[in-house]
Amino acid sequence: MSPRLRILPLLLALAACSAPTSSVRRAPSSSGPWHLVADETAPELTPEAARAELDKLVAAYGLAPGDFAASAVSLPKGEALWELEPERPMIPASNMKLPLSAAALDLLGPDFRFRTELKLEGGKLYVEGHADPSIEAADFKAMLARLRDLRGKDALKEFGGDVVLDDSDFPVYDRIDPDFLDSAWSNTSYGALAVDHSRVTLQLAERPGKGLAALVAPDPEGFAVEIASRPLSFEPHYKPQYSVSFDEGRGLHVITLYPPLEPGRFTLPVRRASEHFGRVFARVARSSGVEVRSVARGTTPRGARPLLSRPSRPLRELLRAMNLESDNQMAEHLVLALAAKTGGRTREDGLAALSRFLVRKAGWKEGSFVVPNGSGLSRAARVSPAQLTRLLTYMRARRDLDGALESSLPIAGWSGTLRRRLVGSSSVLRIAGKSGMIDYVHSVSGYGVDAGGRPFAFALMANDAEGLRRTAGWTALQRESEAEWKRSTDVNERFKELEDRALEVLLRVRTP
Repeated sequence: MSPRLRILPLLLALAACSAPTSSVRRAPSSSGPWHLVADETAPELTPEAARAELDKLVAAYGLAPGDFAASAVSLPKGEALWELEPERPMIPASNMKLPLSAAALDLLGPDFRFRTELKLEGGKLYVEGHADPSIEAADFKAMLARLRDLRGKDALKEFGGDVVLDDSDFPVYDRIDPDFLDSAWSNTSYGALAVDHSRVTLQLAERPGKGLAALVAPDPEGFAVEIASRPLSFEPHYKPQYSVSFDEGRGLHVITLYPPLEPGRFTLPVRRASEHFGRVFARVARSSGVEVRSVARGTTPRGARPLLSRPSRPLRELLRAMNLESDNQMAEHLVLALAAKTGGRTREDGLAALSRFLVRKAGWKEGSFVVPNGSGLSRAARVSPAQLTRLLTYMRARRDLDGALESSLPIAGWSGTLRRRLVGSSSVLRIAGKSGMIDYVHSVSGYGVDAGGRPFAFALMANDAEGLRRTAGWTALQRESEAEWKRSTDVNERFKELEDRALEVLLRVRTP
């Protein structure tokens, strides 16, 4: 385990044992300088007093019955600190990445690496993919440079210009979940081959006297940009709204823009991960002086000569990259890796392996949860807070994994999706957790250290049943209207505030 990853549990313990006594605040005079003043630290609580305060806190928010559920347990034994309908199945959003991370560590191991193979046969270069989610366009340059100096010999001299993409390990999925906006970069394609997380950028720039110009990078030849024939029937929150599809006849991605159009730079998803991979590979090769005549999908012949095997970073580092910024595509590639490890090749095979792990090792009851994907981008997913704290307790006890799950999580007040949460000086660095959010769903689960230096695990999950019911029949694009965006954002901000206030109470507990 790297020194950087080993230090997280130590940081959390030190933060708990000695809470900071100062924070940056504005001086009383509006024109005065910034300066350090003493922080007002709330009094410590017994577990009984904390439970009473937490119950009072939740009641003050006036939520509908069933809209909020929670579980907090002391470690290492998993004894209950606070519970509120802990077994209630809830939509977890990206908290689903916690069970996925745990299953990947258990089945694949912290040092597992994805591999991408380059092979040569009959003058053709075969690119054999095995679902590595971390390849970037810059890696293509490094791979080609290595081929030119392979054992002191230019292996590309035998290359005739035809590239064959072997993505036969897994199907190509055009999006993660059909119920979510198909222009969202987080709802992109995935499969055996992917580059730059299967995302592109669209830049709309003003040209004097000529209106807006559209530029797609890094694959301009693979995309066409069109303007919708009819404007939207509502005011959208994001302008422009757009959709991304794949035109089979033209072999192109099509970006459809819905007016009003405004200049800006936007990140868009890809619908055909393999085709996009091939176009970017060819563009990089040509820019490196390697002539590519054609790119096609196919299967590597058995007798093909291995040239290069490109390993990814180890799984423990990939999990940190995934969980810090909640990378959905990386999560789905891990599902495919679970499938391959257990003799399968589809998303369903990988999810079955994940479910078996949760039942056999984490102690979840079969049939009590729903796992439609690994990322949590789904309204169909269901897990309970108690199941998550049971999982976190189990993983904390897995000494063979050397804290790899906890070390992958964002730290409150410091990193990832939690960097702007719990920023008070008495809370910062004391929570390592995974947040999750989709419309009318908010959650946060992970590990903390209480006022006495004792670790605990927690899962706080909020689902606004009325908002989910009201929008159940809406298209994803309808949910992007300005009015609906404001409504769902207000609900989720309230949920987030409740979660953070509850965590602040848990951090004040001192167990006798």
